[in-house]
Amino acid sequence: MAEGVVGTLHKVKERIIGLSISVQAPRMVLTKRQEDTLRFLRDRGRVKSPDIEKAFSLTRARVGQIIKPLTDAGLVIREGQTRATTYRLP
Repeated sequence: MAEGVVGTLHKVKERIIGLSISVQAPRMVLTKRQEDTLRFLRDRGRVKSPDIEKAFSLTRARVGQIIKPLTDAGLVIREGQTRATTYRLP
């Protein structure tokens, strides 16, 4: 059982290191979808909401629910308004 816990902790550590975020943000619990979104932004640079919708098969409203806590915490920067809004990492 202890080996299972250690294995899980190593996987979580690798996922966190894999995000490569250099911003000091408040402590928060990221969902799997938020982690995936941060990786997507890291790999793509600047993206629009429809790009995230298509990549993860999400609705526009769901993308907003995922991105809002990330922008509030300063992990993602929102630029522009309405349809011209883009998201990027700091």
